[in-house]
Amino acid sequence: MNIEERDIFENKDNTEQENSDIRGLFGEDPMMEGNLPDGSSEEESPEEPTEEEASEEPVSHDHFFEDLRRAREKAGDSGEEDYFFDPKKAARDAAAAAAAAAAAAAAKKAEEEEKKKAALKEEYEKEWKASPMPSQEPDEELALKIRRRRSRRSRKKFLRRTILLLLALAVLVVGCLLFIDKQGLVDIKKITVEGNAHYTAEEIIKTSGIHKKEGLITLRTGKARSKLMEMPYVKSAKISRKFPHTAKITVAERIPVFAVQAGGFFLIVDDENRILEKVNDAGGVMIVEGYLPTSTEPGEEFVPEKSTGLKNLLTLAEDVQEQGMGVYKVSYLNGVTRVYLTKYIVCEGKFENINANVAELGEIMSSLRDQEIERATIYIGDNGYISFSPKI
Repeated sequence: MNIEERDIFENKDNTEQENSDIRGLFGEDPMMEGNLPDGSSEEESPEEPTEEEASEEPVSHDHFFEDLRRAREKAGDSGEEDYFFDPKKAARDAAAAAAAAAAAAAAKKAEEEEKKKAALKEEYEKEWKASPMPSQEPDEELALKIRRRRSRRSRKKFLRRTILLLLALAVLVVGCLLFIDKQGLVDIKKITVEGNAHYTAEEIIKTSGIHKKEGLITLRTGKARSKLMEMPYVKSAKISRKFPHTAKITVAERIPVFAVQAGGFFLIVDDENRILEKVNDAGGVMIVEGYLPTSTEPGEEFVPEKSTGLKNLLTLAEDVQEQGMGVYKVSYLNGVTRVYLTKYIVCEGKFENINANVAELGEIMSSLRDQEIERATIYIGDNGYISFSPKI
């Protein structure tokens, strides 16, 4: 204990500095330095004490100095000078110590975790080293793969750019063509028709709906083709442009194969069994007798009520025509096949017999022409027997 402390404890009359130390420790004393409860100062004369207050013993402040002494001793032990006990500082110190302890515990836990991870990593590395290593490809092969991959990427990039360029060019060209068409620089001035036989060119042009002075670029070829395909004899149609002023129509017509009599008219049928038209006269088309149709509307399929022998008749007629003979009419009635080579020359018999002697039938027709015989009946029996009668 230094001299200043002995003076404090021996002499209760503290200096102003020591009083400030006490106020720092215990707070402001409301009874000191003029801080009276009623706001008056020490210099004012105090009120006369009551009898009870006068009878009470004076309050001793010795314990304050005792606490100050202990605080001084504590400061002396820690090597600090002029240390006064501060509860707030003590609380802060305690909190700092607790935080330091928590940080130390966390650091220790983290260190343990790192040790565990290091041990686990070391174990994995040992297992990996112990396992067989995969075979590595030669550097040249790897480099070749890289070059190929880069080459593919370059080609894809070039292809994308090319497509974009072509699209932009196409848009530009279409825009220019539309502008030219709108200005009337490529109007239709001529319409040509090719491939027609049954229909006239005027009929086809009228049905197509194509007109002169129409824009050639904006010509709706699909619509025109659809209209042409509605014509019974048209099998296919194509519309093309020939700049600067020509529209071309190309058609392929159906070929009539036979005619079927139905009531007082004939139905013209092609090789796909499609009814082409309904007419009063077959007009040189081979007539097929004995097969009544279920429908008579042009454009529909020819379906007979009974189709027995129809396919054989058509095949036989085709074979006869290949021998250079014409076929006016064929029929199949009551099991007998008849082939009219002309209107008045007929060959009859079983289908098998006639089909087997088509070549001989050609020789007979040649002989009849040479003799200028216009009416005859040729009967072909079994075993190639052929009889001839000038009567019909």
